[in-house]
Amino acid sequence: MLAFQKVIAIFFTLFCRFSGEILSESFSRHVADVFRKNPRLRVLHLDIQNLDDKTMELLCNYSTPFRLGGEISTASCGRHLAEVLRENQRLRKLELTFKSPDDKTMELLCDGLNDPECTVKELKLGGEILTMSCSRHLAEVLRRNQRLRELELALKNPDAKTMELLCEGLKHPQCTIEILDLAGETLTESSSRHLAEVLRKNQRLNVLFLSLKNPDDKAMEVLCEGLKHPECAIEMLQLAEEILTESCSRHLAEALRRNQRLRELSLSLKNPDDKTMELLCEGLKHPQCTIETLQLNGKYIIQNGKWKETAMVESPARNQGGVKRLASSESLQSRKRRRPDHFQNP
Repeated sequence: MLAFQKVIAIFFTLFCRFSGEILSESFSRHVADVFRKNPRLRVLHLDIQNLDDKTMELLCNYSTPFRLGGEISTASCGRHLAEVLRENQRLRKLELTFKSPDDKTMELLCDGLNDPECTVKELKLGGEILTMSCSRHLAEVLRRNQRLRELELALKNPDAKTMELLCEGLKHPQCTIEILDLAGETLTESSSRHLAEVLRKNQRLNVLFLSLKNPDDKAMEVLCEGLKHPECAIEMLQLAEEILTESCSRHLAEALRRNQRLRELSLSLKNPDDKTMELLCEGLKHPQCTIETLQLNGKYIIQNGKWKETAMVESPARNQGGVKRLASSESLQSRKRRRPDHFQNP
C-alpha cells in the first residue's frame, strides 16, 4: 500500500493538468510559482479559458510545459505565447482555440512558430482562425518550421482563397508535415482541388484524417483524384461524417484500386445504403487493393484475411491483393487521433 501511495505521489509530481477559468491575477501568480519551483514536473497540460493579458504573461514567464492549450483572443496574449515558443526548448505540443482573433494575434503567434529555436512538433488549432491573412501566416510556418510534424485544424467555413493559401504551405518542398487532420466544412470543390494538389506534391504526408460535413460529390471526386495519383504517399486514411454517397463511394473505390501505398482505412459513416457499400467493397476486393486494415464505424470488417459477416452487403471474396496483417484493436486505437474536447467539430 505504501509503495502504491509513492507511485501516486510521483505521478502527481511529474504529471499535472489544469483546466477551466483562471480568472484572477493572484491565483495565476501562485500557479506560475508552482511551475517555477517544481524541478520534477515533466508533463504539464494547461487548458485555460478566458485568459486575460496579465494572467497569460505570468504563466508564460514561469511555466515550462510540454502541452499548452486554451483560448487565445488578444494580440498581447499572442505576443507572450510567441516568446514561450522561442525560449522554451521543452515544448512539443501546442493546442489552441481562438475566439475571433485579429490578424495581429495570429501574426505574433506564427512569428514564434517560425523562430529557429521553436521545438513544437504537434500543432492543433481550433476556432475561427483561418481568415486570408491568418492562413498566409500559417502557410509561412509550414514552409519555415522544420520540426513541425503534425497539424490539426478545426475550421469554420474557410473560403476558397484561405484554403488555397494554406495548401500552398502544405505542398511547399520544405514542408515537413507528416500527419494532417482537417475537420469542419472544408471540402468545397475548390478547396478539394487545392488539397488534392497537396496529396500529389507532398511526399512526406502519409497520414490523412478528414472529418467533413456534407461534402458534395464533385469535391470527393477531386479529392480522390489526388489519392489515386502515383505520387500520393498516403498510407493511412480516416474519413468521418456524412461523406459516402453512392457517387463518393465509386470515387473512393477507384482510389482503393489505384493507390498502391494505402494500407489502413477507417470509415465512420452515417447510414450508408446497400449500393454505397457494394461499390466500396468492389474496390476493397480488387486484386490491386493494398488495404491491410479496415475499420467501419469502429468495427473491423477485415480480420485475419477474411471478411466478417457484419458488412451491409453480402461479404465479397477475400481480398487477394494483400490483406497481409491486421493491427490489434488496442494497437489501432492507440494510433487513432483523438481530438481534445475543445477541438470537436463546431
